[in-house]
Amino acid sequence: MHKARTLLTLKHGMVLLDKVWGVHGESEPLEDVVAAMVLIILEYIDSEDAGEAERSLKDLGVPHFHHHFVYEAVLAVLESNGNHRTSNQVSRLLAYFVQAAIITDDQLSMGLRRLFKNLPDIQLDIPKAKVGASCSCLLWRSGD
Repeated sequence: MHKARTLLTLKHGMVLLDKVWGVHGESEPLEDVVAAMVLIILEYIDSEDAGEAERSLKDLGVPHFHHHFVYEAVLAVLESNGNHRTSNQVSRLLAYFVQAAIITDDQLSMGLRRLFKNLPDIQLDIPKAKVGASCSCLLWRSGD
């Protein structure tokens, strides 16, 4: 704590802490972090390389923002027009990240809550996206 306090009082203290603790993600513009997350998801869907997705997400250095990764991953499924392959891949990736404690249960829950909260807006672009009538799960309406 003493070393951290000392580093913070120095000129360019956050740059020094970045080298110690890797807090660089917090200083990145939000749009860049979001774009990087979307790219990680799209690359995973293409390659199915969970190890590379894990390294890339960790390299972003924003574990406090992993809820947005969850949000974007599920949104990618909705945008895939009900593609079962995409749905299965994203499910496997999120399960892997939770199992490996890369994404915490709280971050997973927060990402899903945000998605449900924004569902009316999402439905403007993806009309078939809806919440199931009998459960709090996302469904794809077929036959519309």
